Amino acid sequence: MEKLTFKQLTRNILKDRFGLIQFLKHDMLNNWFEISKKQSISDFEQQSLLNLQNLLILRSVSWNEFELSEWFIGPILTLICFDNEDNSLFAFRDLVAVVDDCELSGKPDVMFARGIDEPQIPYFFFHEYKRETDPNGKPQPQLLGAMLAAQALNKNTKPIYGIYVVGYNWKFVVLSGNEWCESKPYSATDEEIFDIFKMLKALKEIILSY
Repeated sequence: MEKLTFKQLTRNILKDRFGLIQFLKHDMLNNWFEISKKQSISDFEQQSLLNLQNLLILRSVSWNEFELSEWFIGPILTLICFDNEDNSLFAFRDLVAVVDDCELSGKPDVMFARGIDEPQIPYFFFHEYKRETDPNGKPQPQLLGAMLAAQALNKNTKPIYGIYVVGYNWKFVVLSGNEWCESKPYSATDEEIFDIFKMLKALKEIILSY
């Protein structure tokens, strides 16, 4: 059986080997945006986001990927409070699935999944890099590979959600069947940080409705 890691994936492989098709617009992504517009931000959340944004602007040039994750991305995810009695955030856990007679594997930076001690049903993946380019691969195909593996494991028709970060910019991704779509980049250094936060809140609402 052919075996590929997420880091080996490219857009060409995802298209030619697995049949993924990119759409510039998609109902699933539009639905995510519409739900995000209904989200509110408390005074505490707003001040916390502004404090984190100031830290990002001051320190991100010198941060490595681990520091970006620990001191900016992690605190934002903590503000959302994804975890409950059934679901948890997991970091660098093994993910393996067979897709079209090919074993896909890797350790996503972050996944939100049903499970407590270990992930059982993955819903959402977060992939981040600080630099614009990285010698170990590009974040977009790696993220899509993890989402494709989750889709195979879940064995249902529900979409898989993802986010990846390049520099200051966040992009939101949805995979439904063999169709995928991503948003425009949202900058965490200006007022769009509140849009980012609302998208994360909306994601929690969508997943908990499953």
